[in-house]
Order: sequence, then C-alpha cells, then structure tokens
Amino acid sequence: MVADTACLITDLQMPGLSGLELQEALRSQGYHTPVILITAFPNEQHRTRALDNGAVGFLSKPFDEASLIKCLSAAITAFGQAVKRFITLGSTTSVRDSGLLGHVLPLFKAASGIDVHVVAVGTGQALAMGARGYADALLVHDRIGEDKFVAGGLGIDRRDVIYNDFVIVGPSSDPACIHGKNARQALSQIARAAAPFASRGDDSGTNRMELRLWKAAGITPDPHSGWYRNVVRVWARR
Repeated sequence: MVADTACLITDLQMPGLSGLELQEALRSQGYHTPVILITAFPNEQHRTRALDNGAVGFLSKPFDEASLIKCLSAAITAFGQAVKRFITLGSTTSVRDSGLLGHVLPLFKAASGIDVHVVAVGTGQALAMGARGYADALLVHDRIGEDKFVAGGLGIDRRDVIYNDFVIVGPSSDPACIHGKNARQALSQIARAAAPFASRGDDSGTNRMELRLWKAAGITPDPHSGWYRNVVRVWARR
C-alpha cells in the first residue's frame, strides 16, 4: 500500500501523469510519502514546485551515487518522522453529508488509535479508487458492483451496514401520471409522455440503479432527446 512506502523515486516527465502531478495527487489523498524527482530537463520552477510540495530531492540527470544516497537518507528519516496510523476510506458523498462519519470516526479513533482519511466521491469513483489500491476500505451502495469487485479479487469481507431507498420524485401535477406505479411502470410512462427526467449521470450508486431500472423497463433513454437530461453534463456546460 502507498501508506507503507518509505520512498518514491519518479521521473519528472512521464506519459499521462507527470512526476509533479503524481506527487500532488498523493498529497491530495492524504499520503505524505517522501518523493525524489529526477529529470534530464531541470528548471527552477519545477524544482521549487516539487520542494514546496515536500519532495526530499530533485535530481538532475546525470547524478552521482552520493547525491542519490543523500536523498534516500533524507527520505527514510522523513518517513520515520511522518508515519502515522491511518486508513483511507472511500465513501459516497451521501454518507459524508449525512453527518454519520462525523459521529462514528472519532469513536473509532478513540477505540483503535487509527485516523481515517475520508475521500467522498460517487460509488463508481470509489470502486475505481479501491481497484487501484488508493483506499483501504469502501463504503458504497451498488450491490452488483460490490459483488463484482469482490469476485474479481479486488476486495474482501463485504458486509451490509446500512441501506437506502430510491424514490422517483416529480411535480405535484404528475405530468406522466406515475402516481401509484412501480418503478418500471413509472419510467415507461415518463418515456412515453416525454416528461422531463433529470439523471445524475455521474456513475454514482443512484445513477447505476436508475440505469438498471430503465433497462428493466426495456428503455434506453437518449440524452439528446430533450426530455432525458443528464444534469452532470448540464452543470459542466455552465
């Protein structure tokens, strides 16, 4: 795990994610792994940015053995001083916003001595984060996705701890006449009436359930139809 890494040596120039971006991504997730950056194209701006973000070394190629050993010694010292007992929890935003974590995490720390760093994202993002090894535990709500995650060897010990309801909410005028209908009937009538429908479209647990219900109703809503609105894309345009 990243938290157990005493030192990370990375090139500054890499495809997809630069060494500086990797360093900053780790820090944003609560990791303070000592980093040594190496580059054949040094400049003072990159050096300053790296050191300001806590790098223990910024080496220009070619460098000698003594310079690397000096940086490694600094990294090991820094790691020993910075090691704290913590785990990273990937959680849905709804759990965070409920206030539950603010209540139970202090109790957990008092009992275990372990801090919990919470990264609150949608269920899809949390599962992806866990698959990459960026989280020690996940608190999500997509049973099918969770079972697939465990079956694929990416997680263990799945447990039910809480549950949530999915409710279709609309105006009191009920333009699609869905009152009293089950989910599949309601979605079928919404599509038939072309009544405006707002989808989260964010790969959250709620969005995943919505898409499964559309599939169960035998409907593939078209985001370009006018009535089916992906609110994430709308917000992004604004």
